[in-house]
Amino acid sequence: MWIVVQRPDGTHVRQTIDTSPEEHQKKLMAGFKVIGTISLCDHEGKGGFVSPLNGPSLMGELLKAHGDELLAWLKLQAIII
Repeated sequence: MWIVVQRPDGTHVRQTIDTSPEEHQKKLMAGFKVIGTISLCDHEGKGGFVSPLNGPSLMGELLKAHGDELLAWLKLQAIII
């Protein structure tokens, strides 16, 4: 999972984590804050969409609105059976 961390100077950096954003926050030094998660980025963390932590998730909202269409497309492409 990719997240966005705000540094004490206000700049942002993307990081990949293998825990939850909340657990990762506990590991950060004072002044650093996990502010969002990234959906649809590549394996290097480039691109994608940032969803605010504890806010609406882009992927969740897409699935809520278009989940049936997405499942039908994935089946048509033989990505899922």
